[in-house]
Amino acid sequence: MRARIIAVLLMALAALLAPVGAATAATPGTATVTCDKATNTISARLSGTFGTMSAGRSIIVDFTVLTGSAVSTGGTSAQIPDVGRRLASVPATVGSDWSLNVEGYTKTWNAADYSFYTETVRVTFRTPEGAQYPGYYDGTCTYDTRTQLALTCDSATNTFAARLEGENFTPDQPLKVEYYNKPVYQYTADSPRWTTTPYLAAQQDITASADGTWVNTAYAHTVGPHYYLSYDVKAEVKERQTNRIVARATAYCLYTAP
Repeated sequence: MRARIIAVLLMALAALLAPVGAATAATPGTATVTCDKATNTISARLSGTFGTMSAGRSIIVDFTVLTGSAVSTGGTSAQIPDVGRRLASVPATVGSDWSLNVEGYTKTWNAADYSFYTETVRVTFRTPEGAQYPGYYDGTCTYDTRTQLALTCDSATNTFAARLEGENFTPDQPLKVEYYNKPVYQYTADSPRWTTTPYLAAQQDITASADGTWVNTAYAHTVGPHYYLSYDVKAEVKERQTNRIVARATAYCLYTAP
């Protein structure tokens, strides 16, 4: 499994192996987006510790909608209108402990209008004079009423398997399912525990049935013995014609633990 993961990461040039628990007690910087059905609002914020920033420095924190798509309750899909827009620019001062806690934007949003909605914000930093700092933080919210993902792991058969189900899709709609995996693994009691950034683990074209339902079981993995192993899996469903995300679901399974 280790060789397979390393190969995938090298080919993708995107994932970085990191030992779990190696970080300090400080809370890492995180961008968060919340799609709140109860209040019919979407809000974005940034919080945590940012060690690359000088304590006491004045900065501007920009919140820009990077990507987003939606499906109405009537079945129409579209890119959300705020994609590419900077929705907030907030002056902030880095704390003495390198912390930031910044409220970005809050906007109205009627959950009842959607069967699916997702929005990703990118948070960047600049000086009050406008010079851009390197790096960024992304956060995503997802609201999905049509899709369910079940992930099972069986130590007796050494397998992980997913079952993804959808309903209320357009009849005979051509779709593509992609599964992204984020494992946490430890081979022996005295070896380090590792994780990776999510990587594409499986994909398959599917077509919704005449009643708008479908089931997919393309994700299945066989693994070897581990002291500790867990999988976080994210399934994304895209329209084949537009490559637009129209469904998303996540699941977690603990395969083995001491």
